[in-house]
Amino acid sequence: MKARGTAGPTFQHRRGGDPAAPSRPGSGTGNPSAATVHAGFPCGHCGRRFYPAATVNGNPGKSGIGVVIFEHNSKIVKVVGKSIGIGSNNVAEFQALSFGLDLAISLDIKDIIMEGDSMLVFQLDFAKKCVSWHLQYLLERILAQLKHFYTFTISHYYREINVIADYLANRAIVECVEYLEVPPRDIPTSCISILL
Repeated sequence: MKARGTAGPTFQHRRGGDPAAPSRPGSGTGNPSAATVHAGFPCGHCGRRFYPAATVNGNPGKSGIGVVIFEHNSKIVKVVGKSIGIGSNNVAEFQALSFGLDLAISLDIKDIIMEGDSMLVFQLDFAKKCVSWHLQYLLERILAQLKHFYTFTISHYYREINVIADYLANRAIVECVEYLEVPPRDIPTSCISILL
């Protein structure tokens, strides 16, 4: 298994600037330092983290998405999955991010760190906003959702790290449910330790 680490650029934004053109502190591999992950956040404060994931059986095919949200002290806040019907992997990946943002907004989270394995979504240059026409409405929805947050950070991570959200996405497809929430106590400790 690959070690935890960023696989691409990290985008950060503080409210008051252009949400479509966040600053870029840099990129790299290996464990990101606290300064890298939390740069741009208020002094002494760390944002909540969430990991979205999408799974498609066939492309297009039956699709499911999953999201896990962590408190700043690494306590799990929410573990949710849902089936989203038939679709492509690209649409599912954008919907997973949007679903996670909706959950964060419902929890009144103001500072968020988004980490995921989607090469399309999490290495997207939000400043250029260049996506295929059939994804444009999803990107516009996400940009509108991001306006809710005082600060946000977007980082691309290896798929092996996203085990909990990926599990929920697959389970949602199998059980064909519109909303599936799993109590944090039911998540194996071995899965949680990978994300910390």
